[in-house]
Amino acid sequence: MHIANYDYEREDVFPIPFFTWKCPFHEQWEKELIELFYNYSDHIKNNPAEITPHLKHDMYESSLGFFEEHEESEVVHRFKEYIVESTSNIIRDLNKESWDYLKMQMEEKDFRWQTYLTESWFHITKNGGQHEYHNHPNSDFGFIYYFTDHEENEGGSNRFYDVRMGGTSRYSLGNHWQVNTSNKRFQPEAGKCVMFPAFVYHDSARYVGTKDRIIFSCNISVHSPDVLNWMPTDVMKAVLEK
Repeated sequence: MHIANYDYEREDVFPIPFFTWKCPFHEQWEKELIELFYNYSDHIKNNPAEITPHLKHDMYESSLGFFEEHEESEVVHRFKEYIVESTSNIIRDLNKESWDYLKMQMEEKDFRWQTYLTESWFHITKNGGQHEYHNHPNSDFGFIYYFTDHEENEGGSNRFYDVRMGGTSRYSLGNHWQVNTSNKRFQPEAGKCVMFPAFVYHDSARYVGTKDRIIFSCNISVHSPDVLNWMPTDVMKAVLEK
């Protein structure tokens, strides 16, 4: 006698959004920016930078204020504008439903908001290099832009880990379905962009290729003087002056 009802629906709850896309302008600034990265690394010998050096091996990291240090560079300015515009569009689309609800609560048609690249830096990773498990606290999103292509057998992928793993769920036969979905890999591909929630832990797998692995990264935060309005004093002043 079969008493179980096998008619059911699967619903995946608590999804974590990731966004990937190819930059259509990559060839316009690729050579100039890579040259700038190497010139920077030749003149500023902080390999790696002082931020979490125990997590970084055989790789060069610039300061975390790269955009601020190169405000007068036209190519850097265009590159930054592209990142701000593309990520802002995604943030707006992602938050549309919840922001519409906030507007209704405020009885306002709209509110001011702006995307800030609070930190920006590049990595040049040599053969044998890697960046260990970490996340990006005090930010809304992380962003990666790949400048070089690498095959899977060269390693160097960015691996993002399921936030449920590592203590919040047990490893058992009944939970074995999680094993193959507990991390998501992105292999470097020149011009590819990846945007992800900053709380997600991730790493860079050991790289064993012959040419340097080059990426650019940012931490992203969204601030508004009108709603949920905690924001740094300097950011508040800049928004209000516009």
